[in-house]
Amino acid sequence: METSLELLHLTLGDTGLQGALAVPLHARGLVVLIDGSVIGRASARQRTVAGYFLRNHHAVMMANLLQQPDAEVDIDPASLLPALCDQLADILRFARGRPELAGLPTGIHADDLAGAAALRTAAAHPDLVAALVLRAARLDMAWAELERVQAPTLLVVPGLDVEAIALARDADRHLRGPHRIEVVSRATRRFEEASALERACLAACDWFGQHLRQDER
Repeated sequence: METSLELLHLTLGDTGLQGALAVPLHARGLVVLIDGSVIGRASARQRTVAGYFLRNHHAVMMANLLQQPDAEVDIDPASLLPALCDQLADILRFARGRPELAGLPTGIHADDLAGAAALRTAAAHPDLVAALVLRAARLDMAWAELERVQAPTLLVVPGLDVEAIALARDADRHLRGPHRIEVVSRATRRFEEASALERACLAACDWFGQHLRQDER
């Protein structure tokens, strides 16, 4: 589904982040779609994922937290996380202040390093996050926060990634709020196999459909 998104220039403190917003009629909730592995503008892949949520009557706000480095140097992912968490919290506050999103419960869909940032942000700001879907996320980088996450959390993992499945099962023992693991068969970490991304998106839509309800906000 090709999605027409209103481009927003988000002036969030000194971050200078840019994002895109689409709000369907009779929106049931808002999904903040964060890509933790693609640097730059909203990708075609993000737009594909956004299309699933829009068809299920959820508003979508997209943003890329990572910035293009000035040089090709090795960066410790752990050093990026505090800034990513701050940026994500700013996006959530920005969304809450938008009049067209007033009253909508907010979920986060994130992958890779952004998934760790989503967990940390949900633990620190439970009032801002109503549900989480984390696809092939760096769960190991938010281990200390798992027990404090209250938002219902879906862990989507690729069926061909043994390490990711083991990590999700370990996280499952630490999460205290409602949670579930969804293993997408015949999928690798990027979900590029036939129908893999679609099955991951459908699982996410189902989770948000259950947990993004205005009367539960």
